[in-house]
Amino acid sequence: MPFQHYHNIIKRMLLIFILMSSVFLHSQIVNIENLRKKKDTIGWSGHVLLEFNLQKNRNRILAFSNQLRLQYKGKKSTWFLINDMDFKEVNGSDIVNNSTQHLRFSHTITPKISYEAFIQSQSDEISEIKLRALVGTGLRFNLHKSTVFNFFLGTTVMFEYEDSVDDINDNIHRDIRNSIYASFKLKLKDNISIVSTNYYQPRMDMFSDFRILSETSLLFTIIKNLKFTTSFSYLFDSFPATNAVKEQFELSNGLVYFF
Repeated sequence: MPFQHYHNIIKRMLLIFILMSSVFLHSQIVNIENLRKKKDTIGWSGHVLLEFNLQKNRNRILAFSNQLRLQYKGKKSTWFLINDMDFKEVNGSDIVNNSTQHLRFSHTITPKISYEAFIQSQSDEISEIKLRALVGTGLRFNLHKSTVFNFFLGTTVMFEYEDSVDDINDNIHRDIRNSIYASFKLKLKDNISIVSTNYYQPRMDMFSDFRILSETSLLFTIIKNLKFTTSFSYLFDSFPATNAVKEQFELSNGLVYFF
């Protein structure tokens, strides 16, 4: 297929992305790109993760995390499921701090464009979130895919219900947000790869209320299905819940087993 044809396809996809981003314009950010299992064969796949973290925001946190992620791939449709919980020690006190459940459906429209829909629930004591529930839908664009480098853009419209831990004041919010993301995966060697994802999530009716997440992971293959991963993530929330801080970062290391 001539280069001009590919060029026209990319231009059309970028135009659709820009138009949707301008028309649909808040959410606790979960990096779904790390949920996806790059598998072309039909059937079940997933991974189990055990991780030790050292985190610094307004507290000093030592954390042990475990997560289970599943994917079922059909001919044109894919289901993703994530169920995570973090056990954390904050300033010497043990707490169960973070819980996430996320279910996503993806359907391939063309080789370059997919439709997606999802539901999500989350609690996070560090961010002072008692419950944040999301329902969303949108498109994902495959701009480049090869054995060495993959690059994706996506935009999602979502309804967000948020209840903070502040029981004195009424802090329940119902908002519509847009989640725009860019993600790439680069294979440096057969056993080393980098995955990076960046999210921007503004509120439709107030652009000054937005969240940004940047997450980059370096993965080393130890044996066939076992990988060592080191990740750095940065979160900025312009209007955090109650007294939560605006900026958070996390540096983590762990082992991931894929199946």
